Parts: sequence; C-alpha cells; structure tokens
Amino acid sequence: MRLAPNGDVYVIEANPNPWLASRQEFAMAAKASGLSYTEMIGGIVDLAMSRYLNSDLVNAAATR
Repeated sequence: MRLAPNGDVYVIEANPNPWLASRQEFAMAAKASGLSYTEMIGGIVDLAMSRYLNSDLVNAAATR
C-alpha cells in the first residue's frame, strides 16, 4: 500500500494467504464456529482497518 500526500491510499499488490481460501482449514474452522466465509473475511478486514485507523500512518497523515 502507498499513502499519497493527499491522504489517498493505493493498494499496490495483494497476496492472499492461501489458508484463507474458502475450502481451507481456517475457513472451515470459521464455518464450524458459525461464521460464513463472507463474515470471516469481513471480520479480518474490520480488524485490519481498526489497526490502520489507530496506527501512526493515520496520525502522521492527519498532521500534514
């Protein structure tokens, strides 16, 4: 990812973890605990966004 001077975020590349595929163990464990694949991925994205929003990257961009 790259953060532009104006605060826009650009995704340069995305390499998914192979264990996150819908038929792999992590997704199967999520399903066994009652989460759909979509809910599991959404939860991962929500956690990542929360970490990002509380990171120094956001704080640095806000002070520019």
